[in-house]
Amino acid sequence: PMITLDPVRSFAFVIYDSSIPAGPMGGNELDGATVELTNGVTTYTATSAMGGFADFADVKFGTYDYTVSMAGYGTVTGSFEVTAETGITVGGPMITLDPVATSINKSNVASIAIYPNPATDFINIDLGNSESNVNISLINSKGAVVNHFVATESVTRIEINGLSNGIYFINIKGENINQTSKFIKK
Repeated sequence: PMITLDPVRSFAFVIYDSSIPAGPMGGNELDGATVELTNGVTTYTATSAMGGFADFADVKFGTYDYTVSMAGYGTVTGSFEVTAETGITVGGPMITLDPVATSINKSNVASIAIYPNPATDFINIDLGNSESNVNISLINSKGAVVNHFVATESVTRIEINGLSNGIYFINIKGENINQTSKFIKK
């Protein structure tokens, strides 16, 4: 019998979270996003895992429409061509997803305050009437998380006297909140 084999390539999409500042070594990769490729006949699906990589194996050459989605984030669509060069010199696209505010009480977002700013020894994070048990990450200007904890009080005090001077970011995440703010350590 005569058998015709279709050429295929393996490659990865890399998914990023726009709400987390990236450093020189990344740090804002997003795990758990779904990437779907379709040419109207064949559909391939992958989920981003460690390092934000959504790995595809043995995808037939051709042009595909892609959709990248994840709960709590906007959906990104586009077109991508799989060729002999895909995965060798080009790889898959790098996609950045933007968090979407869903059912966030605007008074909660507006009531979050970080003070004093600039600060030398400590900062206070006032969650106002926001939910309790929110995750708070302290991120340096290179995108590395330097401290992470769960706030159980409406006002949380963080000691920063051991940090180097510079710009830092506070990422506050909870069931109904996802906010990143900046402060300066003097």
